Amino acid sequence: MLSFGILILLAFLYGSECKVNIPYREGVEYRYDFEATATTGLLEPEGNGAIYRILYKIYIQASQGIAQIQLKDVSTSVYNGKIGWEAYPKMNAIDSPVLNQQLGLPFFLKYEGSKITDIAVDSRDSSFAKNLKRAVAGLLQFSQFEAPSEAATVVEDTELNHYGTCPTVTTIRQGEDGILIEKQRNIENCSLFPHRWRTSMRGARCGASKKQELIDKSSAVNYRIGMNRGHPEIQFVRAYGTIDLTPFAESGLRHFHFVNQTLVLRKTARTNKPIEVSKSAKFVPDLRFQFANPKLDLADVDNYYLAGEDSSLMDQEELRQKFLVTLLETVEIVYNPSTIERLTDRKAVSNLIPYINRMNYQSLVAFYRQDLPSPVIDKLASARSLFLDAVAISGSNPAALLIRDLIKAGELPELVAARMLATLPAYIRRSSMALVSEFSKLIGMALAKDLKYGVVDQALMLAIPTLVNKACTNQIPEFVDCSPEVVQQWNDRFIRQYKETTKYQQKLQSIYALRNLGIYLSPESSTFMKNVALGKEEVEGPIRSHAIVILQEAMTFDPTISSVLFSIYKNKNEPSAIRIAAVGSLLSGTGPLEYLRAIGTSLWSETDQDVVNYIHSSLQSLRSSKHPCLAKSQDFVKQLLKAIPNIPLSHRRSNNYIYDFIHPSQQYGSLLQLHTVNNPQNTLPLTVAGLVNYFWKDYTFDAYKFSVHLSGAKELLPDFSSLLFNEKEDETQFNKLKELLEKVVKLRPADPVHIEVMLTFQGHTAMVYKFDEENYGKILNSKDIEYYLQEYKLNFQIWQSAATAIYTLPSEIGMPVSAIFDLSGMFSNRVEVLKGKASGKLARRLKFQLVSTFDANHALTTYFDGSKAFHTVRHEGRALLHLPLDVEIALDIRKQEFDFKYTTPQDTAPIDSSSDTRTVVEVTTSHSEEEGAAYLRKSCGKSCKSSVVVGKAATKQEKWKSVINWSSTLLGFEILAEVKDCDERVGSLFSKDLRELIYPTGMNYRGNYLGALYLWTVRAQHMLLLRTDGESCAQRALIQRSKKLPTTQIIGKFRSRFSQEEGNPTGSLFESGKSFIRLEMNWKGEKKDSDRKTDFDIVYDFSKFGAKQAVNVRAKIEASSVHKFSDFMVCLKSEGTFPDIPYDFLSVDSNSIPKANFGIDYVMGKVSNLAAAQCPTDQFRFKFAVAASNLPSIDEKVKNAEKWPYDQCQKDREVGMWPSYLTPYTPACFNRALDFTTMRFFNTDVRIVELPSYAETMIDRLKNAIITVLLPYWSFEKVNQSTNTEGIYQFSSNLTFKEDQKLDVTISQLGVNNKFEDIPSPYWLSLPSSRFSSAILSAYKNQLISSCTVTPKSIQTLDNSTINSEIRNCPTLVMADCSESPTFAILMRKSETPAPLAMSMYIGNEHVDIIPQSMDRHFQVNINGASTQVSSHSSNHDLLGDSNSVVRIRFHDPYFIISSQKTGLYIQYSGYHATMFSPATLAGRTCGACGNSDGDPQNDLVSPAACPVTQEAFMEQHIVNDMCAELVEKIEC
Repeated sequence: MLSFGILILLAFLYGSECKVNIPYREGVEYRYDFEATATTGLLEPEGNGAIYRILYKIYIQASQGIAQIQLKDVSTSVYNGKIGWEAYPKMNAIDSPVLNQQLGLPFFLKYEGSKITDIAVDSRDSSFAKNLKRAVAGLLQFSQFEAPSEAATVVEDTELNHYGTCPTVTTIRQGEDGILIEKQRNIENCSLFPHRWRTSMRGARCGASKKQELIDKSSAVNYRIGMNRGHPEIQFVRAYGTIDLTPFAESGLRHFHFVNQTLVLRKTARTNKPIEVSKSAKFVPDLRFQFANPKLDLADVDNYYLAGEDSSLMDQEELRQKFLVTLLETVEIVYNPSTIERLTDRKAVSNLIPYINRMNYQSLVAFYRQDLPSPVIDKLASARSLFLDAVAISGSNPAALLIRDLIKAGELPELVAARMLATLPAYIRRSSMALVSEFSKLIGMALAKDLKYGVVDQALMLAIPTLVNKACTNQIPEFVDCSPEVVQQWNDRFIRQYKETTKYQQKLQSIYALRNLGIYLSPESSTFMKNVALGKEEVEGPIRSHAIVILQEAMTFDPTISSVLFSIYKNKNEPSAIRIAAVGSLLSGTGPLEYLRAIGTSLWSETDQDVVNYIHSSLQSLRSSKHPCLAKSQDFVKQLLKAIPNIPLSHRRSNNYIYDFIHPSQQYGSLLQLHTVNNPQNTLPLTVAGLVNYFWKDYTFDAYKFSVHLSGAKELLPDFSSLLFNEKEDETQFNKLKELLEKVVKLRPADPVHIEVMLTFQGHTAMVYKFDEENYGKILNSKDIEYYLQEYKLNFQIWQSAATAIYTLPSEIGMPVSAIFDLSGMFSNRVEVLKGKASGKLARRLKFQLVSTFDANHALTTYFDGSKAFHTVRHEGRALLHLPLDVEIALDIRKQEFDFKYTTPQDTAPIDSSSDTRTVVEVTTSHSEEEGAAYLRKSCGKSCKSSVVVGKAATKQEKWKSVINWSSTLLGFEILAEVKDCDERVGSLFSKDLRELIYPTGMNYRGNYLGALYLWTVRAQHMLLLRTDGESCAQRALIQRSKKLPTTQIIGKFRSRFSQEEGNPTGSLFESGKSFIRLEMNWKGEKKDSDRKTDFDIVYDFSKFGAKQAVNVRAKIEASSVHKFSDFMVCLKSEGTFPDIPYDFLSVDSNSIPKANFGIDYVMGKVSNLAAAQCPTDQFRFKFAVAASNLPSIDEKVKNAEKWPYDQCQKDREVGMWPSYLTPYTPACFNRALDFTTMRFFNTDVRIVELPSYAETMIDRLKNAIITVLLPYWSFEKVNQSTNTEGIYQFSSNLTFKEDQKLDVTISQLGVNNKFEDIPSPYWLSLPSSRFSSAILSAYKNQLISSCTVTPKSIQTLDNSTINSEIRNCPTLVMADCSESPTFAILMRKSETPAPLAMSMYIGNEHVDIIPQSMDRHFQVNINGASTQVSSHSSNHDLLGDSNSVVRIRFHDPYFIISSQKTGLYIQYSGYHATMFSPATLAGRTCGACGNSDGDPQNDLVSPAACPVTQEAFMEQHIVNDMCAELVEKIEC
């Protein structure tokens, strides 16, 4: 009967009625013990972490669906150090009256069944108390459930908690002690998830999901429920929550914040207290975490992290004092840099920004006016410079107002004021319309001292639009302060300014001001920028290109922009540069994928080769780039590129390069995108543009963007050359250099020199400037030039933040947790220029000291607001570079002499590159340093420290381990590389890291070494500083004076001479002559007897364009009496006989067999008494000589001309009626010249004195190994042995490359010739030619050189089609540039003289006629109407221009050589023929009898109207003279 009653009772207790009841009975008070431990640390095999534990009791009573909760008896404890997962370390709980007071007010919950619907928290509670109570409330609920069966029940539901409205998956089952519930919170998909994202950088997210992916997070709650009279009472709760930050995915480095909470029911008691909801508590259906006062803007987390201490806990007076100490400590580092010992002291170079962020306006003003020392000495000037720079990048509004006041009062120099205005908007965190108004008042005022450049106003007009934009688009909604009227006002202002001005600079500034304002904020602005890009505003081409780039940035806001850019690209009437700008924007990775497909499809019909080249190279860059945002388009690009090989390409013009490096984990990296576009009318780049990105997981930050447009600088080269070779005695060195600088600013009407620069950083265009005569002429006026060439000092310091981002979210117990990424650095440069002591020369002494620090940090920090405590795990890297330089120079330009004296750095101030990386776990509380230490000891014992370096024993100090230790008593300095605090793996990989840095195999830099240099720096940053493997390690590399026999100074003298060959005063500068270079160096020791000397001489004799040349190089070192090595000398000799032709002349005439000799002599002994350029012949220790020539049988081949190509070349000469002294440019004659000038015979002679026996044995073994390998080809013979000097090891060899692709080798030694005959020659072997470079050979074999040859009776077109058609005595167009802007035209006609062809040329503004005369090799040359007679007696005569001119014409008997660098045209003319070499950039753009150079010879035999013609009528169809045209029947079709 009793059993039956128990069953009835259980059925009642566990019936379905429980799903509608709240978890508490009325009239009962539930008392729980609560404990939460929050661990912030690093996961390793042996973990490290900082633990914050909070304990309190929870009292709960309920009535009518409402529960009242009160927290009492709060205590806390802290720990920092090693942690284990089995059990927490022992911690002593310490009562906290402050927290008892903050958490003492009750809060209230409304239930619907067992789930919370509303919460009421007292408005008097702090943000900390409210958030902690919301987190506790989230634990006191669970999903409704039926009576559990034996099998587990899974319920999918949603609930309100401090993460928002979150999906849950609940598993319910019956346990031994009650109902067990396991609840997984899917917080990744919570609606309205509370978080904050802080960065001063413009960033974009590239992932497919819109959710935050920077960190991983999870949450789970387990319950044990007991049923009591229909109520599911909570007996036990355990909750877990994890937040993970993995900076480098493949390293295993994992920062975590883990929370473990337990709630245990201790007792229940009857109560009749009524529940009264306080009037200051109102129910709201929202349990979400609420951030503190938005005005704080996470300043606590931000400033703590960056400063390394809680500066927010100081009052203003204390803050100023601490800031001054930190500032002066930083300056001390600048002036007294040291190695890693100072670097490891993290307080040595503290970040100044957090102090400024904590100061109010009054404190900043007081600090500047009262605390900041007056800059009476250099150190204090550096302190002021650092302070101003830190103010500019701090991003705080009080700092912005201080800058406003200093500029308004005119207290800053003009360039400093401009820099402040350029920097401030990029970093401002909370702009507002009030701030915009304050800076607007500066317009039109005199804003700086000694205004002369006008840069302050320009910086201001770019700064204000950015402030407006940031006020309207702040990432934190509470900070948005936007006025549409103000936006429209500034928008109208800049559009009006653009339309009213005629100055290019102001137009450029106007469109970039609109860019900073944000063209997406105003429809009028967007429409206007589209019109500028489309050319509807009557703008110059460069302005349109800038507008297109600005539109590209706004494509994500305005979908119509893509169609506008595509229409510009598709319009083939647009200039190439504009089309390239448009297609480049669409290919940037931000454009819609459908336009990428359309661009790829259009390639097959594209006729502009420049555009084809640009698109092709851009697609290649897209395919290989590792930019996260480009992943979506790369698969399509790869498919497209597979189909492109059939499209003809040329890589000599427009190119797009992307140089990238990103860590393989794809979590962190950086990227440089760089592209160049060349101007066909200028040999220098037209545009160089770049973008530097930083990545943090799938976020990308635009750190810097720049573009440089250059033109006209080519014209300065002849000015520089003429200055170097000017022999005026009455000019001083100062006036010479001054004249050169003044020429830079001189306006040239025909081709003005200008540089156009645009710089954007952190999303703010800070500078857009066109340097031409109007503006940089003001900067480089004569007075300034004189100043910079005289004595002056430069003291420059700057703080810079490359990237800073903070992402904050709530933890499981309602505390803010922030993931932080930061890159920042300081750069200090002190330069002092003093007058030198050398008389009659431009002498200056330069003292230079560069100090640079760089910090990189990834951190996870938790802020326990109630206790004013931070717990942080941080992977931090810091680098220091110190580069001292003390050098004195004396320059004599006229005599080409250069003297220098370099003082080597001492070991107390070496050239130093140091880095230190480590992971730190630390605890900072609101107590003073002494009280904090006492609190830690009381809480967790003596072993507990506020800061713990992971992986480093607290009591163990490792010593430096040497990796490289190289010291030279000869040079007098040493190089050290050391590591410290590194694990064995890191230390062993150091040398591997260095090898990878020297040869970075994983980088895509496309052969551009500037890009490679940037990527080398980035890779060094990743490998040595950031330690992407997550390990801790300190490294340093030093260059300093050696400890033994150091060098204190290096004194050098450099002399050079150049003289032309006598009897050739009008010849080319490099035709014939003699040059001499001598470098003398004295290595001064600490004492005179430790000095040593070195001499280096080069003598070069050459004549007939190098047909005969001799080179002698001598290097000599004289040791001092205290050095333990002998004097020695190295001599190199080279002699050669080569074809008598100019160095830039492409000819197939070859009549003399080339010969060359080369030798090296190494001499030891007393060499100080030898003459300056003398090399002894009898003191050698080592001799090496090589003689090279063609085979002796080559003369017979030339004379008989029986085999190809000799026979065919002879036929080509006869068909074209070429005179004996000319050779036609045909494939057969090219190969004849190649065969004739190829070196096929090489003789080598080696002599070594006193060769050690082991070395002699090694050489003999090598010789025997060669004989063994080549045994099938081996034979030997004995010969009469020549007299061999005793003690000299000697052998010689002959190497003969035969015409049948076989190789003969002879090695002679000790009267024995070892012969190896008919060895198959390697297929890849390419023999050197004395006439043709490897580049010309490669271009010829790959048909990259297009040429057209005209003779009296035939023409060979650019596409290699031969047409037998006779030229008539009428001007006939043979070749011209037929593009929209033609640059040249070549006409020819028949002449009734021994030389049957006359030629006329129009190149640029030059008109030249060359008319043969009655005597052979006599010509009349008319240049722009002026007549000159030229004959074979005038050989090597410059007729017009030089190598830097638009057109250059020379006569080198029997040829005229006409070249034009701007058009790329190159012509050889003899009166019997004319050969025109066309650059690849003209492919498809030429016209005339030579054809259009489209690669198709089938369409060459046509008239100018593209009608088919016969060969006989071909040439006459191209006659252009109207009188002759009447005699010719023009073919129409």
